[in-house]
Amino acid sequence: MAIASHTKRILGLVATLSMAGSVLIAAPVAAAAAPQPVTINLVTTFYQPGIPPTGVWVTTRGNDVICASGTSIWTSFVGHGWPSHVGALEVRLTEQFTCDDGSGTFLLREQYHFNPVHDPGAWILLSGTGRYANLSGGGSAVPGDNNAVVLTGFMH
Repeated sequence: MAIASHTKRILGLVATLSMAGSVLIAAPVAAAAAPQPVTINLVTTFYQPGIPPTGVWVTTRGNDVICASGTSIWTSFVGHGWPSHVGALEVRLTEQFTCDDGSGTFLLREQYHFNPVHDPGAWILLSGTGRYANLSGGGSAVPGDNNAVVLTGFMH
C-alpha cells in the first residue's frame, strides 16, 4: 500500500508540473516594439590630427525612440584609398552619440563612399547604454555641405 500511495503522489506531481508547463507555454509572448522612423541631423567639427572629430546633432523625427539632441565623437576611423571596390574613397567610422538629457548613449557604425558625387552611406546601431541599452536599428547616411550628415532609418 505504501507503494501505491507513493505512485499516486508521483503521478499527482507529474500532473501538476504538466499543467504548470502548459500555462507557461500558453502565456502570451510580449510583442517586440515596432521599428520607428528616425532622422538625425549631424554637424561634425574636424580639428587637427590626433584629436577625434566631434559633432552636435538634433532629432527631427523619432523623439519617441531617442532623445531630441546631443553630442557625438568618433571612436574609430578607417579610410580605404582610391579606388575602392566601388571606385570611390571608402570611409568607415564608429561614432558615439551622447544625449543632452542624460538618458544614455548609443554607438553607430557608419560607412560612406566619396566619389565626385557623395553617394548615400549606411549606418547600423551597435550598442547603447541607459535607456538605449536594448535599442537596435539602421538606415542610410547622406553627407551634405559644411560637414553635415543626415542619418535616416528605423530604430526599435
